[in-house]
Amino acid sequence: MGKEESSTGQDVDFNYEVNERVLCFHGPLMYEAKISNRKLAVDDAELDDGVYYFVHYKGWKSSWDEWVPEDRLLKFNEENIIQQKNLKQTYFVKNNGATDGPQKSQPDKEKDEPPRMNTAVFKFDIPEALKLVLVDEWEYITKTQRLLSLPRNPTVSHILDEYRISKTPSMNEKEKDEFIEFIKGLHLYFDKCLGTILLYRFERQQYFEVFKKHPNLPMSQIYGPEHLLRLIVKFPMLMASANVEEAEGKKIKSYLEDFVDYIFKNSKTWFSESNYDYATPEYISYATRK
Repeated sequence: MGKEESSTGQDVDFNYEVNERVLCFHGPLMYEAKISNRKLAVDDAELDDGVYYFVHYKGWKSSWDEWVPEDRLLKFNEENIIQQKNLKQTYFVKNNGATDGPQKSQPDKEKDEPPRMNTAVFKFDIPEALKLVLVDEWEYITKTQRLLSLPRNPTVSHILDEYRISKTPSMNEKEKDEFIEFIKGLHLYFDKCLGTILLYRFERQQYFEVFKKHPNLPMSQIYGPEHLLRLIVKFPMLMASANVEEAEGKKIKSYLEDFVDYIFKNSKTWFSESNYDYATPEYISYATRK
């Protein structure tokens, strides 16, 4: 849509305009929002490289305003509004049982933005081989319009269970309790973050279909190592947004470094181009609509 020069001198194609009304993913649901700014992030201390939009959620306090990547946005049109309503209905049936009418699903407007920590506390190295996995899957999905075959084998739940089983025998009770809490945290973060920050735009329709087909099944029992790796890469950003003391942050970082090593050791078994299928023409037509 709009093309303008970024602060780095690059020409940037933006698909959304400033002041445009949009639908934006926040958690597992979509909300109406308005774009107040946009930019290309390059070597940003807080954001991964890419195009971002600064959004204000309709009816929310300004403390919830945030920069979001483009793949969290959808055009505000009749088709996507129907998708929003369907997703909301499925979500509330899953979490609250059948309801006679809509319920509030947005965060408490009176809450202040949570305190942030420096992402440097949580930064850790990702092996080059795993970085290549991320590059390859970006190409499979965005360039050749392929999708992972779901449910994956192994699933995220299976991977975390096997990792826990491999580590806990050598731990004392205190270490075991702390480690199990870390594993539970990964489970929780994955299920909460998948629909928000772990999907490419082209994967969203697949996510809607899976969510509708399995409303009572955690996504960690459907998705696999590819999306889990995406979560691990984004963990420094997530931890920086949480109220975590520095000592606890260092412990989490240590756990993450060991888990990354575990993923790396299993990478040749888990990651393969054969796990991707070409999307059907019908899917491509639907998923690429603006």
